[in-house]
Amino acid sequence: MTRPHGTIRQSQLLTTFGPGAMVDLPHYSVIVGGLDDWAFGGERRLISEDRLVAKLEAFLDLKGLKLYAPPVETTDPQATPSGVNAWQFPEWFVAQHSEMRGRVRARPLVHRQGLVRERYEDREGRRHPVVPVRFVQACPNGHISDIDWPGFVHQYKKPPCLRPLWVEEWGTSGDLADIVMACECGQSRSMAQATRGPEALGYCNGQRPWLGPRAHERCLNKDGKAVPHRLLLRSASDAYFPQVLRVISIPDADAALRMAVDKVWEDFLLYAETLNDLKKERKKARVFAALEGLSDQKVFAEMQRRRGETPPIQKSIKQAEIETLMATTEEMGEDLPDGADFHARRRPLPSDPVAKSLDRIVLVHRLREVLALAGFTRFEPVMPDVDGELSLEVRRAALARFVALEGQNHMFLPGEPAAVRFIEELEIFLQES
Repeated sequence: MTRPHGTIRQSQLLTTFGPGAMVDLPHYSVIVGGLDDWAFGGERRLISEDRLVAKLEAFLDLKGLKLYAPPVETTDPQATPSGVNAWQFPEWFVAQHSEMRGRVRARPLVHRQGLVRERYEDREGRRHPVVPVRFVQACPNGHISDIDWPGFVHQYKKPPCLRPLWVEEWGTSGDLADIVMACECGQSRSMAQATRGPEALGYCNGQRPWLGPRAHERCLNKDGKAVPHRLLLRSASDAYFPQVLRVISIPDADAALRMAVDKVWEDFLLYAETLNDLKKERKKARVFAALEGLSDQKVFAEMQRRRGETPPIQKSIKQAEIETLMATTEEMGEDLPDGADFHARRRPLPSDPVAKSLDRIVLVHRLREVLALAGFTRFEPVMPDVDGELSLEVRRAALARFVALEGQNHMFLPGEPAAVRFIEELEIFLQES
């Protein structure tokens, strides 16, 4: 069994280090691979959450989605390996070997293919460790790639110069103006120039290294124009913004209504066309017993829905959750140590003047939140609105090239809250392009 290069908690794959996110491992910097490269071993855990699936299908305009939890580490050496593959990124390195040029410290900048057994070899044949370069280039559509360092230093002149490159540090502040990329031919450019307009780094070529070396796509903005590259620090807070849709696993507030109407629909309510007809039917003993506690208006609205007389009501995530809590009678769900996802009790109102403005108090003893990762962005965060809905107008980066699983065309990864899956870890395997 291949030994992993590092571990990530299962919950972090949905909130911090999902597909397309950069991770610093002890000896490498990698970008987490897409869903195509995730190894689930011999078993996938299906997450049942109909309300979340319906939201995702409408949001992504897809049908037949299924939700699976991220893979977990296996300790059985005979079992099929499980974990998350990652691609080495960036592929340019700075050697831990410096030369003093006056008051300037210079260190070699070398590509992965120029390393000797993952180390930089100087002119005397001595080998030095390397660290990944701090700077990469990306665009708001999620694409990311290595900076063309020879092209940047020589302002993309042709033919390219192939002489060695150096990183010169003119101070100790770390300011971009004090970091200069230089070539032995004499050409040099400050990193501050990488932030000056689209001509500094050129235009995005649509590279998606988290999906493999040949997964690039065309990158255009809403006006059909090329998108310029922007300078990005690997560890910057704007390097990765996951788009997460989350719901609380709660009983359907309308489930009891539908079940009650089911009992008497064909025999009594199918031909009741008006509200008065419904009231007459409710005088019958069987109908009265089935619909006890339900208002005429709610029952009649359900009847109209079944006949297709009213369009389906599209409730937001938060609206459905608050309606369920407001519909709590004395108790909802079961207070069981295992297996119960939701349990709430209605509490009596206190004898206090302030409580007169309250309708009810509901104490929630147990609940489960389910998260689904739908995509991600860079530079600009796009958070759910107050109703918990994601915007349809945002271009989000893809989580996979294409996933065919159990007859489905796509797969998106949900997960439970960090408190539930906190101790489970994932293996990360390094895969070079």
